[in-house]
Amino acid sequence: FLASPIIIGLKSKHHYLEDDVVYERHEIPVISPQTLCDIIVNNMHPEILAKRGGYYVKINGSLLKQLREQKNLSLKELADLSHVSRETIYKYEQGNSQTYPETAIMLEEVLNKPITLSLNLLESEQKNTLDTTIQEPMELIKLGYEIKSSNKTPFDAVSIRPEDTKEV
Repeated sequence: FLASPIIIGLKSKHHYLEDDVVYERHEIPVISPQTLCDIIVNNMHPEILAKRGGYYVKINGSLLKQLREQKNLSLKELADLSHVSRETIYKYEQGNSQTYPETAIMLEEVLNKPITLSLNLLESEQKNTLDTTIQEPMELIKLGYEIKSSNKTPFDAVSIRPEDTKEV
């Protein structure tokens, strides 16, 4: 399949989905129809990721470090100006952390440049999204089914019997 699933919807269990926000459910992105339209038609990708615990943005760590060094700020000085710890700034620069949008805004105000990354849902993080590391169901294999496992879907595998693929 070499594809990644995405859910387009209007509301979650209790609330309408906000535009320009990517929600995550079982590691599957969920977006509103307007967000899909913005991605496809306008090439505008959202920056905000909503998951348990709130809203988050990804920081461009190398750009953050470059801008900090251009302004001759130490990790501690930038941390003090943006009301986070020195370790947190270091994690952002290493690309190991997401942050709250409010923190990113503070950093952008100090550095006078945008530092958040867009979430491009149309690009796969992996070249091959099929994962063959799950334990193969031997019962299906014995019945002649070919098994392709998957790790970013609500199901574990896709299968087809070899005789179903014969041309007519």
